[in-house]
This record gives sequence, structure tokens and C-alpha cells, in this order.
Amino acid sequence: YGLNVPTGFHFIIFNREGSAVYETKDWSLASVQGWNGSHNGTPQPPGLYYWKVEGKSDGELLRLNGKTNGSVLLVR
Repeated sequence: YGLNVPTGFHFIIFNREGSAVYETKDWSLASVQGWNGSHNGTPQPPGLYYWKVEGKSDGELLRLNGKTNGSVLLVR
């Protein structure tokens, strides 16, 4: 909340091999629904995944928790 609508929004989650398992350009979908841990309906294995966000808000680079990329641990 409190975020203006970003321009050029692009959010991607990659597996360890570098293949995209989640991708959206819809900031509201990413912020409300997010990734459900699957790719094309197939649950992904537990492990470390990497994310990257692009876009601008109020002329500044869009960051999540101060970062433009990072990792997330999927636990099942």
C-alpha cells in the first residue's frame, strides 16, 4: 500500500537453471495474488528461486525491500 502505479513493471521468478517459472507485467496481480509455487499448473520442487523486478515509481527505480533482485525459498 502507498505505492503509486509503477510504469514499466515487470516481475519474474526464475528457478536455479535460469528458466522463468513466474512472470507478470501486472503490478496489482503480483502484489495481491503473487506466485503460487507452480509453473503452468505443475507444482515446482522446494528450493531456492530468484526474483527480479523492473519498473519505475515516481521516477525512481522500483525496489522490493530496497532491492531490484533477490531470492525466495519455496518450502512444501
